[in-house]
Amino acid sequence: MRAVGVDTEFTADAWRTLAPAPVIYYGAVSLRPSAPSEAFASSFATVCDSWQTLDLSPFGFVALDGEAWFVREPAPLPEPSIAGFEIESVTTAPGVATFEAVSLRGFAGDSFKIEPGRIHPASILEEPRMTMWLGRSEGEPIAAAMSYRHRAVVGIFGVTTIEAARGQGYGTALTARAVLAETGLPAVLQTNSPVAARIYERLGFRSVAQLRQWRPGPVTRTVPESVRT
Repeated sequence: MRAVGVDTEFTADAWRTLAPAPVIYYGAVSLRPSAPSEAFASSFATVCDSWQTLDLSPFGFVALDGEAWFVREPAPLPEPSIAGFEIESVTTAPGVATFEAVSLRGFAGDSFKIEPGRIHPASILEEPRMTMWLGRSEGEPIAAAMSYRHRAVVGIFGVTTIEAARGQGYGTALTARAVLAETGLPAVLQTNSPVAARIYERLGFRSVAQLRQWRPGPVTRTVPESVRT
């Protein structure tokens, strides 16, 4: 969060942002099952209820469908080889802009528009633990994913392929790279997509638990609902 100009805080119960962040990020995450709901009442964006133990409805939040936590234990992972497909790590501001455009196309469709840098500002390059992956087919950017390497685990986020290029193994190849198997660390991700779940399972992930998400509703909303996570 510091790389995008947002301060955060940790307590025994929660991690949370102290100001609005780019819309792909949670506003808070529960860190233990006994965390009190009141600790999340002023969150700026969607709250990750890691154990489904919170009730944020009295504070104006709306419960969303849950997602499954997936974990992959450390193990070698050969990357699929697809003719004409190359994966690069993003290291420049223009590269971040290209990454953002591909990610938006993958998640929201070709017609969705947003101010460049609103979701993925170039300042994220200042965070050495974050790697943005861009997949190109015959030079054309068509897929994206992110790895966040913590001291004990690799988090995988934002895996997507533009609609016209789906079903050809690009997402599988990109996820295999994002796992960072060479680190010897476990990898984690979350999804509510049965299609994505099958891909992850083929790569050695297994579902271990469910989480719930709480989105700020009209009582707490400070920005348009259309740009909430």
